[in-house]
Amino acid sequence: MKIDIMIEGVQETVAQLNNYTGAVVDETAAHIKLYTSKVQRSARSHVKSGTGKRHGDLKKSITKSFNRSKLIGQVYTRKKDGWYAHMVEYGTKPHWMPKRKWMHPGAKPKPFMRPAWDENKVGFVTGLRRILRRKRWLF
Repeated sequence: MKIDIMIEGVQETVAQLNNYTGAVVDETAAHIKLYTSKVQRSARSHVKSGTGKRHGDLKKSITKSFNRSKLIGQVYTRKKDGWYAHMVEYGTKPHWMPKRKWMHPGAKPKPFMRPAWDENKVGFVTGLRRILRRKRWLF
């Protein structure tokens, strides 16, 4: 499962950031990297560890990546261990399980990625604005 967060005007912002000194880009990159880690930590804290064979797999599968040249931070679940993340995040409807020959009653959503972003987005945007205002790039 992967959630991409799109903020309008980011491509234009990145293009304009490329016109500025390395200090602005360095500080912005550090901020994005910091919040990528915060969202990862928060997402892991929202996952309730199950029991049995998959105990803790989803929590362990939540990882992050950061691309400094594009100023992109991503938090996602690895497919091997977190292949069922979308079912936990959004829930499932009742469905037939042919291998087990029984009707699964469905599962309620237990979101972990969206709340992680929601907890951190204000701090992320505020910090980014602070950096850009301090460098007199954003008025």
